[in-house]
Amino acid sequence: SIWTRTPYVQFVGLMQSVQTGDSAGVEQALSFAGIEHDQIEVITESTGGKLFRLLDGEIPSCQELPADATKKMKDFCSQAKGWRTQVTRGNYDLAITGIACWIGERISSPDDRELFERLSSNVKKLSGSLAQRANALSTPRPTGDTEDEKNGVALMTMHGSKGLEFENVWILAAEDGVIPSPKNTVYD
Repeated sequence: SIWTRTPYVQFVGLMQSVQTGDSAGVEQALSFAGIEHDQIEVITESTGGKLFRLLDGEIPSCQELPADATKKMKDFCSQAKGWRTQVTRGNYDLAITGIACWIGERISSPDDRELFERLSSNVKKLSGSLAQRANALSTPRPTGDTEDEKNGVALMTMHGSKGLEFENVWILAAEDGVIPSPKNTVYD
């Protein structure tokens, strides 16, 4: 899956961390921003092991960090505070846009950046919180390769099943005005 490749893993991890306050996505993001592992350890120590504090804009005093790493950390903190503010207000699409812009600025290849922008804009079309969207993107899709998958039932949304093939499909709530939506002109 494309969602297992570097900028996409960073995107999904950062979305989840911004929503939940988890430090793992923060550490990955700092690394993606170009801060060295030993410098991230210094930052982690200066936060008392609570790296997630950077998400709320708390800038730790790390005088032993090089100026370049300090600048990158401060940039991340100021951006992340805005993302967290949008999440607390329920403005998930604005938070996604901010996170995607931050990551997109760090993708060197124009083609990779364009693909990332298209895929991240599709994430805004999903519903739910950042953590729910991140979970939907990181949940493995059934391949039908194992015996359990061949004989089992895959419960998923219509949108989650896009591109997958099944012998039998049952669609719940396929009622006129619900599915298809009255806004859909294809079925007129």
